[in-house]
Amino acid sequence: MPNNGQKITTKGCGLKSGESEALTDRSIHNFYGKRFYVILSRMRIHHYTAIFQKEPEGGYTVIVPALKGCVTYGETIEKAQEAAQEAIESYLGSLAKDGESPPADVSFVSTIDISDHTHLPATYA
Repeated sequence: MPNNGQKITTKGCGLKSGESEALTDRSIHNFYGKRFYVILSRMRIHHYTAIFQKEPEGGYTVIVPALKGCVTYGETIEKAQEAAQEAIESYLGSLAKDGESPPADVSFVSTIDISDHTHLPATYA
């Protein structure tokens, strides 16, 4: 059965690292004389917008707007990015466990410019 260019996951099949590249459609059924079954699945890549907010006390808070409540923190940009990836994976794993589909990312992200009004006199109504 041809794999149509899908990536073959061989984790747990007793293959050493790098051996998956040697697999062909025929070797899926008979590799080193041992029969095993490989489940072909398409791994979908999800893209999510993450907002990194520098904190006054140091470090970065990361907010993922499309995943309600998905907020994390890291002492450096790199650690914040790793923490965000873990948080997103955990969030999506929880959704999958509950049989829910992952939400789409936010439609777009923009900045809004506000002029500095500190030089204007305060007026009260």
